[in-house]
Amino acid sequence: MVNRLTQIYTRTGDEGKTGLGDGTRVAKFSTRIECLGSVDELNSIIGLILTENVSQKNILKKIQHDYLILEVSYLSQTIKKLI
Repeated sequence: MVNRLTQIYTRTGDEGKTGLGDGTRVAKFSTRIECLGSVDELNSIIGLILTENVSQKNILKKIQHDYLILEVSYLSQTIKKLI
């Protein structure tokens, strides 16, 4: 039998903010979060397309890889400032 998690408590409350990797909290509707969400959604769509028999798999894989690098680079800008 599987236990279902119906309530999850993070102890940070929901004040309209989300946590970043460096521990800072930013508004959920900030440009940074919107940008990361959009890139992540696009990357997911490319992954879905790659499950089909398409002739452009190599270019799609390259684009998907580049988007992942973009996300990591954007997130690590904050980390670099801390070092």
